[in-house]
Amino acid sequence: MRALRLILDLLFPLSHRAVLVEDATLESIGQYARPVRVTDNIVALLPYRKPLVRACITAAKFKDNEKAQTLLAGVLVDYLNEWSAANTILDDSPLVLVPVPLSSERRKERGYNQVERIARLAAKKLPHVYLDTDLLVRTRDTLPQTTLSGTERRTNVAGAFGVSSPPDPSHTYIVLDDVSTTGSTLTAATEAIESAGSTAVLGITLAH
Repeated sequence: MRALRLILDLLFPLSHRAVLVEDATLESIGQYARPVRVTDNIVALLPYRKPLVRACITAAKFKDNEKAQTLLAGVLVDYLNEWSAANTILDDSPLVLVPVPLSSERRKERGYNQVERIARLAAKKLPHVYLDTDLLVRTRDTLPQTTLSGTERRTNVAGAFGVSSPPDPSHTYIVLDDVSTTGSTLTAATEAIESAGSTAVLGITLAH
């Protein structure tokens, strides 16, 4: 088996990013976990500038790489366990994990939502967290944020999200995205849930 692997590696060499993901462990990516505030209610868990972080984000997003998604889910699980323990005031408040939905066009092109897959993997390891993939909805398609300036990003996603049903005011909602630069997408998403009646919404981006 090892000889076959060596032959395949010679014939079809993996890219540098693919090798980083293949060799990574939760410990190796977890060493970069330094949660920072992007805005008052948005937290970023990992620095996107780190090659391993960038490799996992892109592999999860564009290659549907299960290992990358699992590693990112592991970082999220560790953070939410620590956050829940520190926020004992929320002991009686169910936590609901809400992945940011893709636009219909990108969902059709890609065939999956990588943030939803990461959230689902994390929720399986968090018995105190519920996953809701239906609450947050796109009310319209938007341009890719990476092509826009800060002001254009805010305009691009303004009013782009809504909810499928009123949120439960007794629940704490955690809105998840994979990458954030200015926080515009997560801000628009969290505001949609707040506007619908929630009093406790937190935004988490895996990388910033």
